[in-house]
Amino acid sequence: MLEKAGVVILKDASANKGGVTSSSLEVLAALALTPEEHELHMRVKDGKIPQFYADYVKLVQQRIEDNARQEFECIWNENETKGTSRVELSNILSNKVNPLPPFSS
Repeated sequence: MLEKAGVVILKDASANKGGVTSSSLEVLAALALTPEEHELHMRVKDGKIPQFYADYVKLVQQRIEDNARQEFECIWNENETKGTSRVELSNILSNKVNPLPPFSS
């Protein structure tokens, strides 16, 4: 009803993907590095930021910005051309992104 009244709504499923991406990449770094490597490259000590960490944060931020821009443009353009509500488009995208292939060992 809000969308029909002209209110632009972007669902949490679309708006919060940056937080999910950031968290996932933080976990990946913790799993990919040995405890010693993580301590050396990812931990800020005495206010000194390791270069690896600074570079990693920039890459994560760029990934989040790129993904957010692409998703926004997809939702916005599809709404403009086909009239499908942005909420429904967000649901459609989430349903396409969320399924994971079966895990096999």
